[in-house]
Amino acid sequence: MPRPSHALLLCLLLVLGAAPLRAQPAPTSEGTDLRWVAVGDVHGDLSALKRALRLGGLVDESDNWTGGTTVLVQTGDFMDRGSDEIAILDYLDALAPKANAAGGSVRCLMGNHEFINLDLIFPYVTKEGFVSFNKLYPQALNDKDLARYPAHKRGRVFALRPGGPFAKRLSKLPVFVKLGDTLFVHGGLSEGSIAYGLDRLNADLAAWARGETPTAPEPLRHTKNPLWLREWSKDTRKRDCPRLHQLLQQVGARRLVVGHTVQPHINSYCDGAVWRIDTGNSKAMDGRTEVLVFDHGTLTVLPLTTK
Repeated sequence: MPRPSHALLLCLLLVLGAAPLRAQPAPTSEGTDLRWVAVGDVHGDLSALKRALRLGGLVDESDNWTGGTTVLVQTGDFMDRGSDEIAILDYLDALAPKANAAGGSVRCLMGNHEFINLDLIFPYVTKEGFVSFNKLYPQALNDKDLARYPAHKRGRVFALRPGGPFAKRLSKLPVFVKLGDTLFVHGGLSEGSIAYGLDRLNADLAAWARGETPTAPEPLRHTKNPLWLREWSKDTRKRDCPRLHQLLQQVGARRLVVGHTVQPHINSYCDGAVWRIDTGNSKAMDGRTEVLVFDHGTLTVLPLTTK
């Protein structure tokens, strides 16, 4: 009797009411000695971030690092829509030396919402998001260079304009991070970013955020912007998958991990070539807390059934 196909087995599981498997071995690959935990968009919600880190085994209830040599990757969009933006960056900055001391690390990426704030575009900022920056930078209210801005926006503009104190902190956030054969980016990967150079793009974005260059790098100023791209997280078609595999091959990666587009659950497509991890884990988006874990060659989605 022939063996049933994987698709038939999945259909049988769904009919019988069984949950699909939440873990799968990764193909034999570079970096199988790594352990990383990827956390998606948290949009100004510190409690959502902490839930995700505890779910991934990275911190305890007292915010001590418990992840050992694990690498935490937060794929951007911790800003906007919520009131804890400053607290989140402070928290991650305080967590980083604790992780480093244990042999792990904290890697936070640039998201499109961090980027538009650097560009002084504020449509998603809450009232508290303006108030908190005015409190942190009261000198902005009397800054003559900011007189053209409404008073309630001056603290945020002072802090986030390229070269500003908060902008300099954001300058440490890269567009792309590669761990083993996994490439992380907030939005997506395209030919334009590869042609420009991923390391070059990271460096040029950092220079702009520090106020050292007049404009953001070119790949961040067009329709294939890797911080905004949804090509691999929304309406992806099977016929697009060979192109994604080719793009990944060009950068020496086997899989892409993206945030940016809210999913009902963390999921993969193109035979595991892309993992979509934004589950709307914040008060603003009212989604689920889930994290993606790579542990010595095995990928696992860890769900949190209650908030």
